[in-house]
Amino acid sequence: MGTPREPPLVKPIAGILAASRALLGEAYEALEGRHGPVELASEPAEWRVSSYYCREMGDEIWRQYVALADLIHPGALLD
Repeated sequence: MGTPREPPLVKPIAGILAASRALLGEAYEALEGRHGPVELASEPAEWRVSSYYCREMGDEIWRQYVALADLIHPGALLD
Protein backbone atom coordinates (compact mmCIF):
# COMPACT_ATOMS: atom_id res chain seq x y z
CA MET A 1 0.00 0.00 0.00
CA GLY A 2 1.27 3.50 -0.84
CA THR A 3 2.29 6.13 1.67
CA PRO A 4 0.36 9.42 1.44
CA ARG A 5 2.58 12.41 0.71
CA GLU A 6 2.32 15.94 -0.62
CA PRO A 7 2.29 16.13 -4.42
CA PRO A 8 5.21 17.90 -6.11
CA LEU A 9 4.86 21.51 -7.21
CA VAL A 10 3.70 22.06 -10.80
CA LYS A 11 4.37 24.64 -13.51
CA PRO A 12 1.20 26.46 -14.59
CA ILE A 13 0.63 26.50 -18.35
CA ALA A 14 -2.16 28.51 -19.96
CA GLY A 15 -3.66 28.54 -23.43
CA ILE A 16 -5.06 31.94 -24.34
CA LEU A 17 -7.65 32.67 -27.05
CA ALA A 18 -8.39 36.33 -27.75
CA ALA A 19 -10.44 38.33 -30.26
CA SER A 20 -7.43 40.51 -31.19
CA ARG A 21 -3.67 40.68 -30.70
CA ALA A 22 -4.19 43.60 -28.31
CA LEU A 23 -6.51 41.51 -26.11
CA LEU A 24 -4.02 38.65 -26.26
CA GLY A 25 -1.43 41.04 -24.80
CA GLU A 26 -3.84 42.15 -22.07
CA ALA A 27 -4.53 38.53 -21.09
CA TYR A 28 -0.79 37.84 -21.01
CA GLU A 29 -0.24 40.83 -18.68
CA ALA A 30 -3.18 39.80 -16.47
CA LEU A 31 -1.69 36.33 -16.03
CA GLU A 32 1.67 37.84 -15.08
CA GLY A 33 0.03 40.21 -12.63
CA ARG A 34 -1.85 37.43 -10.90
CA HIS A 35 0.44 34.40 -11.17
CA GLY A 36 3.99 35.73 -11.59
CA PRO A 37 6.27 36.16 -14.57
CA VAL A 38 5.89 34.28 -17.82
CA GLU A 39 8.92 32.05 -18.36
CA LEU A 40 8.15 30.84 -21.86
CA ALA A 41 5.59 31.87 -24.48
CA SER A 42 4.71 30.64 -27.93
CA GLU A 43 4.47 33.06 -30.81
CA PRO A 44 0.95 34.47 -31.20
CA ALA A 45 -0.83 32.75 -34.08
CA GLU A 46 -4.17 33.19 -35.76
CA TRP A 47 -6.69 30.52 -34.74
CA ARG A 48 -7.83 28.77 -37.92
CA VAL A 49 -8.57 25.29 -36.55
CA SER A 50 -12.34 25.72 -36.61
CA SER A 51 -15.08 28.34 -36.68
CA TYR A 52 -16.44 27.19 -33.33
CA TYR A 53 -15.57 30.44 -31.46
CA CYS A 54 -16.36 32.89 -34.30
CA ARG A 55 -19.95 33.53 -33.30
CA GLU A 56 -18.88 34.65 -29.84
CA MET A 57 -15.45 36.16 -30.59
CA GLY A 58 -15.59 37.30 -34.23
CA ASP A 59 -13.55 36.18 -37.22
CA GLU A 60 -10.14 37.31 -35.95
CA ILE A 61 -9.06 34.96 -33.15
CA TRP A 62 -5.53 34.65 -31.78
CA ARG A 63 -3.95 31.80 -29.80
CA GLN A 64 -0.91 31.81 -27.52
CA TYR A 65 0.44 29.38 -24.94
CA VAL A 66 2.40 30.57 -21.90
CA ALA A 67 4.28 28.81 -19.10
CA LEU A 68 4.63 30.70 -15.85
CA ALA A 69 7.94 30.74 -13.98
CA ASP A 70 6.68 30.13 -10.45
CA LEU A 71 5.95 26.55 -9.42
CA ILE A 72 2.74 26.14 -7.40
CA HIS A 73 0.92 23.50 -5.39
CA PRO A 74 -1.46 21.61 -7.73
CA GLY A 75 -4.36 22.38 -5.39
CA ALA A 76 -3.86 26.09 -6.15
CA LEU A 77 -4.76 25.50 -9.82
CA LEU A 78 -8.43 25.64 -8.85
CA ASP A 79 -8.02 29.28 -7.82
